[in-house]
Amino acid sequence: MASLTSSPTHAQSKLPANIAIRAQDACVDQARAKGFNLENVASVESANADTVRVVLNLTQNGQSYKLTCNYNKASGTSVYEDTTTATATATATHQPLINPWLLGLVLPLVGLGLLWLWTRGRGSDRYDRYTRKGQDHRSEGIIKIRSDRLEIHSGPGTTYRITGNLRNGQRVILSGRYNNNWAELADGGWIPLQYVETNPQYTH
Repeated sequence: MASLTSSPTHAQSKLPANIAIRAQDACVDQARAKGFNLENVASVESANADTVRVVLNLTQNGQSYKLTCNYNKASGTSVYEDTTTATATATATHQPLINPWLLGLVLPLVGLGLLWLWTRGRGSDRYDRYTRKGQDHRSEGIIKIRSDRLEIHSGPGTTYRITGNLRNGQRVILSGRYNNNWAELADGGWIPLQYVETNPQYTH
């Protein structure tokens, strides 16, 4: 038999204690048979001379319900006012598809990725415009170094792959493309411009 889980309303005092307990137990047992869990007894009171009205706060599948049960004193039977569907006093909480904290973490990462792509494209565009300048004006140069050789790189910087080397005093043809004090050779590769002495008599 069920026991009182909370103090119902003072209307219960108008009922004999044994009748109130029988009514409550019968209604709680029927609610449990329907798959509900008891939270507390809201009230137990006389509806009329033959009926005791019991109001229960119940839960089922994460939702809260308030059910009214009518207990017949003579027959000892309990009947809910709505025996098919319970009247929910609280609606289910719908979880968002994506947790807000996760969304707040993902959006900045996506934004940074787009910003990186945008700045990379702009940087490439500036590089291309700068290095194309004067590419139709080739010139001859002479390598002037103190060491035995000067390394040729695949791009305008020492971080690019080494593709060959030049000797001191060797003549080279420059393509006319320059970037950050680096000059491109007509047959490919880049060398530091500071080690090239250009010959203004040779241009085409």
